Amino acid sequence: QNEIPKNMFPTPIEVHDTDCKSMTFLEDNSVDTIFGFNLVYFLHPLEEYISEIKRVLKPGGKLVFGCKFGSLPKKGACEVFVNVDRREICMVMEKAGFVDV
Repeated sequence: QNEIPKNMFPTPIEVHDTDCKSMTFLEDNSVDTIFGFNLVYFLHPLEEYISEIKRVLKPGGKLVFGCKFGSLPKKGACEVFVNVDRREICMVMEKAGFVDV
């Protein structure tokens, strides 16, 4: 964990470089926003990751994925990229209770 100086933003920002499949260091409903850039493609099984993210987000909290769907290999073309279909990812998120996906 790296902490950004508290006086830079009105709300403290923490950066964690751990697997978000099990964020035992975070309590339920304790996080305002989670950012993930160029990582959703590799989260397997996606449902477990999304469920854990939903657990730690406060009600009304935001999950922001930065993605480059147009430049990814086709589904099944590369075993490393397991989530390359935006619609399928959104369906998993909606099933977990996310809105405005």
